[in-house]
Amino acid sequence: VADVDDTVQESETECKFVYNFPSTFKTALKLLSHSISHIISSATSLNEAFQVLSFISGGENFRLDDLYTFVYDFDGTCVAHGLFGEFVNRSLHEVFETLGIELDSKKLHEEFKEAATKGGAVSYKWHDPCSNSTFEKISFLFQLNINGRPYYAGVGFENTRAPVYAIADDKEKTPCSSSFGVECSTKNALAILGQVLANITLATSPAYSSNDESLGQVLRAINEQDEMFRYKDFSVSVFSTSSRGITAGKYNISCATVDDGSGCCIADGFDHGRVGKSWQQILAHEGINSPSGIELHNSLVSTSESWSEGDLVYSYGRIYKKRAHVERFSYKNETFYVVTEYINREIPYHVKTRPVALWTLSLLGLLSLVFVFLSCLPYWNRRDNPYDVFLIHTDEQRESVDALKNDLEAQDLSCFLDRDMLGNRQPISTMENALAGCRHVVVVISRTFLTRPHPCSELQYAFEKFEWLKREDHWHSLFVVLYDLNVRDYRRVRITTGFHLPNLQDNIQMEVLNNREDWGSLCERLISAIQDEDQGRDANNRGREQNEPWSGALAKWGEIVRMGGLIEMPGFPQPEGIYTALPEETGCCEETFWQDYDNQQQAQHQESSQEG
Repeated sequence: VADVDDTVQESETECKFVYNFPSTFKTALKLLSHSISHIISSATSLNEAFQVLSFISGGENFRLDDLYTFVYDFDGTCVAHGLFGEFVNRSLHEVFETLGIELDSKKLHEEFKEAATKGGAVSYKWHDPCSNSTFEKISFLFQLNINGRPYYAGVGFENTRAPVYAIADDKEKTPCSSSFGVECSTKNALAILGQVLANITLATSPAYSSNDESLGQVLRAINEQDEMFRYKDFSVSVFSTSSRGITAGKYNISCATVDDGSGCCIADGFDHGRVGKSWQQILAHEGINSPSGIELHNSLVSTSESWSEGDLVYSYGRIYKKRAHVERFSYKNETFYVVTEYINREIPYHVKTRPVALWTLSLLGLLSLVFVFLSCLPYWNRRDNPYDVFLIHTDEQRESVDALKNDLEAQDLSCFLDRDMLGNRQPISTMENALAGCRHVVVVISRTFLTRPHPCSELQYAFEKFEWLKREDHWHSLFVVLYDLNVRDYRRVRITTGFHLPNLQDNIQMEVLNNREDWGSLCERLISAIQDEDQGRDANNRGREQNEPWSGALAKWGEIVRMGGLIEMPGFPQPEGIYTALPEETGCCEETFWQDYDNQQQAQHQESSQEG
């Protein structure tokens, strides 16, 4: 027990195991196993057995901070207690009377025996005389027999969710988020994971006869993003290790029609659309080729089987690394795992809130700041006045995009174009704020576009922002125009390169320019689609519940702007490093990609013609 790592279990009290962290579960089970093995190995006679039990009541080897072993016989008499030796020879009812706990001791004793006989956990109220506090407790029970007489041994801990943290840094007041991996991210993830484990542990315990429906209720609550299992953008996903999924009462999820060896999502607090899909399907839908679904699934299964920290760092596409915390559970001879994750990176510089004490500035410095501000004012992307539309393109579409910008502004839709800010002294932060804060993004994709680093980075971020808005049930923000390529060409880049490009079938409004002369009518359709989204005129009801009221993107966006803008929303993706790519970096594909692609298409066409 001495090697248990409890470094994440910091609190304002002296207790280390006062919360249901995942490591608390593991430590409790280790301590219970440690105690039972000592009892069994020493119990060569009844007298020796009682000597061991007496040692438990006073020995430090059977206690770890607030965790301790207790042993009762099946008649309900305490024979060993690792915290209060005076409880020995008292009944459970007498122990409860001493502590002032109003609980049916007979019923709890039967639940203890049931859980011990089959192996499981029990939940009950407990009063701590040291802190004079009453709280819910979970105890793991195990039956042992000494000279033919049955006993149950247990170790319990407080079933309280650990504190969650809204701020990542007290000094800079940066909101905590799963978009980066710092101390608060770890604590929040483990707090949510521990609460889910506690509810699943009790829902699957043989001490309770209604565990089928109870487990189904827990999984439904995760899908419905119940506050108990979610904090801001921290939540969990639950997977079965096989494609069979799960049947828990009326809750039935299966991936049997897929069976690709990458598990089956049976509940998801991030995106309910992932439920019923394998990892292979989920990653393909998100445009991730590396790792494969099978590789990620096998790594998560292996991590969940570890008795150590149970965390895994893995590459997510070409850009990010993620850190996942994983724990496993069993139900009806099937194995499952629960995973929570966040992006494994430091807080981006521009995300940090840095209040400036103006009184520390000299008069000259203050005047300099005023001069810089005034010089940048025509181009400043202010938080209280963000743009309606951000246009992404390359120079070859300059005339077409200028015409689109004029048409949009004729409809009172303010537009951001990078070349409109010539002379701006802070171009990078201006573009980042404009892209992050705008309501809609229009991307005009060409073959050249896909070979350029900055446009590809902008597209990738626009897709990440679109996914966040969709996940938060706000509005559909991404509009794509395929300028000199078709859907098949675009999909070839997406599949071949592994770049995290959006799936154009993912509720994204898309237009394909078949003829340059059709640009005017295409712009009309595009503007009409944006206005429909703004006003809530969504005839196809893309992805929304049919009976859900929808006032439109403009109204919702206005509310968010009044609260500080999108960039201030918890968990909102930050546009880090979009415009800092080196000139020699490539875009979504190499410049030679299209020549090779055309040669391949021509060869296939010639081969087909010869066969014909």
